[in-house]
Amino acid sequence: MQKASRSDVKSYAEKLVSDHQRYNLALETLGKENGLALPTEIDSADKSRLSDLEKLSGKAFDALYAKEALRIDAEDKRDSEKEKATTKSEAIRSFIANFADMDAEHETLARQLEKSSG
Repeated sequence: MQKASRSDVKSYAEKLVSDHQRYNLALETLGKENGLALPTEIDSADKSRLSDLEKLSGKAFDALYAKEALRIDAEDKRDSEKEKATTKSEAIRSFIANFADMDAEHETLARQLEKSSG
């Protein structure tokens, strides 16, 4: 958030932090209740992207952050829809449904950021 130059990028980042804290707590509970092992760190591709972002600041940071936010939101949406269609667990389907509005809002905001960064 500190590297962003635009207030809308900072605001979006703050929202993501808050929403994902709530999401991760719920996911952790779901995992424990259903015996699911959750990842404990990000994968190498995401580590590389994070490294790229850490090297930037200002407008360059804002533009890449907006692009990455949109990519991640689209990936999350695709993964959620796939899981919802294939899972036999009602608890997982319910979890996905409970956070669908949050995911949709993040995607809308990410599209707005990308559009205004381009």
